[in-house]
Amino acid sequence: MKLRTRNHLRKLSQALFDGAATKGLGKEQREMAEQLSLSAADWLTDSSLQGVGVGTKFTANVDTAEPCIKVYVDKKRPLETLQNPAPRKIQLGSDEPVPVDVIEIGEIKLQSARYAYKQRPLHAGLSVASTSRFPGTLGLVVRSKHDPVQHFILSNYHVLKPLSRKFNDDIWQQARQDGGDVDDSVAHFERDVPIHFSDNGIPNEVDAAVARLKPDIHFLTSIPGIGPLRGITGIIREGRFVQMVGRTSGLSRGRIIDADFQTRLSYQGPRGERLTAGFRNLVLCQPYTRPGDSGAVVVNASKFAVGLHMAGSDQVSVFCRIKPVFDHLNIKLLHDLSETLQSDNTDEQSASEQINAGINVQLDVLRRSHGIFDSVSWRLTPQGLEVNGAVTGSPGELITVPGVIAQFDPLIRQASIEFGVPYELILACICTESGGKPDVSREEPGFRSDSQTPHRVSVELMQTLISTAREALDSHAVSRTHLIRPDVSIRAGAAYIRQQYSMTQFDPPKVACAYNAGGIYQNRGSKNRWKMRQYPVGMGTHADRFVMWFNDCFRYFASQPGMNPPLSFYTMMNGN
Repeated sequence: MKLRTRNHLRKLSQALFDGAATKGLGKEQREMAEQLSLSAADWLTDSSLQGVGVGTKFTANVDTAEPCIKVYVDKKRPLETLQNPAPRKIQLGSDEPVPVDVIEIGEIKLQSARYAYKQRPLHAGLSVASTSRFPGTLGLVVRSKHDPVQHFILSNYHVLKPLSRKFNDDIWQQARQDGGDVDDSVAHFERDVPIHFSDNGIPNEVDAAVARLKPDIHFLTSIPGIGPLRGITGIIREGRFVQMVGRTSGLSRGRIIDADFQTRLSYQGPRGERLTAGFRNLVLCQPYTRPGDSGAVVVNASKFAVGLHMAGSDQVSVFCRIKPVFDHLNIKLLHDLSETLQSDNTDEQSASEQINAGINVQLDVLRRSHGIFDSVSWRLTPQGLEVNGAVTGSPGELITVPGVIAQFDPLIRQASIEFGVPYELILACICTESGGKPDVSREEPGFRSDSQTPHRVSVELMQTLISTAREALDSHAVSRTHLIRPDVSIRAGAAYIRQQYSMTQFDPPKVACAYNAGGIYQNRGSKNRWKMRQYPVGMGTHADRFVMWFNDCFRYFASQPGMNPPLSFYTMMNGN
């Protein structure tokens, strides 16, 4: 869509809410906008309306490329049952009428909830809240723009700001409703971007606040599963994937649907009353968040922060843009890596140390004996993964692991650092999926062609579905031709492992099963000691092979001093 067209649609959508107060209109247009807002008042205030945006019209799930105003509702209903239906077209002045596309997205709410845990040092993604608020997510630790020694927790207004003056300004991690107490106070509320509450207009752009961190509280700057941020950006494009680490969802991602979304949200007032706040210039995405994720920083594929998550429904997620958040609150990233972390010349050791900060958080959990669904128990040791008291690899001389390393070590190292995935997980996946053979493909039942059924064909070293590789690498251009290249296949597999971090926490058996079955699902097969679904269903052979190769990595690195990669479980467990 041309920029001129988008700007016209943006003004038109804002005129529906703001009338004559819409920015960028001439005197005559302001009068027309006021009439438009008055005539639209009935359907704009209907309880089913969730928001308005701009885009192109879809017919029978096909993009017609025709510019339109998008009207988002909680649920589509038969036209004859509606008292105040949205019009088929909207017109501002003498301009051509613009079509309306009605889209069902569920009921959008602020996303705070009741479950999480305590963690020190602090890092992005943890449960946090004012003592008078429901839990949300610690977005980032940032610093004052004017004083580099002043550190703040960044999250949402509706997470950090006390409900009223009668409440203290303590911020707890974990939040009170998650089990926190006075010993969990980590910060004091500092300031917010004020929210204007009104049933009319859309005067707000962000839901954001900061709390001053106590001087004795330690924190990490890296985001678990994502790594260090390279900076912030205002460039947001529809169709691109974004990701975040939230208190409830962990690491998750979704695709941007609408970069010009307007909506009204309900807030709790100081006496328990409900207050309405209208927002403009928000970003609407496919669903990737759940209650409790409010306040999470939203990051693009290039590791630039683009937003602060604030609301959602079962069908969509909504974030506000990050640049006005930083401008209004006078804050900066602690380390703006846009000048120091360049993709072409990043030092491997320093990059891995930055990413390790996020992975190290989970080592204490992985070192303890644990399982899932009444399965066998396992734990991570300096020798590898111990299952029911034994560390077992392949019998005899090591062959497969050294062979894969000899062929693909530079590519595995590069993907490991790029996506923040421990080296052994990528290598064990290659060994399990293809045995290191770069010319293997598998067509699933129902396969017709690569273009018709990209979700039915797995390609190359890491046996990634073409559809999965496209999503993981955020590129619809990925094809079988690309995936037969080892570098692309390894990057796609590593990206998919990282994408599943919220489910697996990089726990090796969980990584094996989630990669193979698309998620963590219970399976009670008598021959499946892991009790997680994998193929063939009812068996545990896939995870068995994965763990065998994982342990062979430890054995190989122990025999080759100085060759072990910096971003690896072996390195972290053995202090190398």
